[in-house]
Amino acid sequence: MTPNGTSTDLTRNAHDPLASLIGEMSDGALIARSVDSVILEVNRKLCDMFRLSGELLVGQDAGRFLPLVDLGNLQGGAFRRECQVTRSDGTQTRVDISVTPLQNGDFMAVLRESSDRRSVKTGTADDPLFRVLFCAAPLPMFVLDRENLRFIEVND
Repeated sequence: MTPNGTSTDLTRNAHDPLASLIGEMSDGALIARSVDSVILEVNRKLCDMFRLSGELLVGQDAGRFLPLVDLGNLQGGAFRRECQVTRSDGTQTRVDISVTPLQNGDFMAVLRESSDRRSVKTGTADDPLFRVLFCAAPLPMFVLDRENLRFIEVND
């Protein structure tokens, strides 16, 4: 791995299309073994997200960075959850994590920072057009706070 998170092993990338695929993704991504959770490949976005180089991430236990124990069986079906991860500088961020088992026994995890998604949602919910459509909707609707599941808004 180079410091920017790309693979220096061209032979592996030529034979492993998933390694090439995650390098092109706009979300953070890694491939790890299901047996011991050792990270095999990472992309640049994941390195930026954790503020670590690819050389430091590859070969490490993915459980050091992701709450794998809370996620359950990594060889079962695919799933998606929101969780909190800690960066190398000690700051924490919320991420949506999607874990997918691969045919060769490895798994792929894709991480998207939840704050990015929430800022987009907050911007549109405050939009006057959203408010007009929400209030004028013929069916009853409500908006819940994701953190505490309290009602934020109810249309009349």
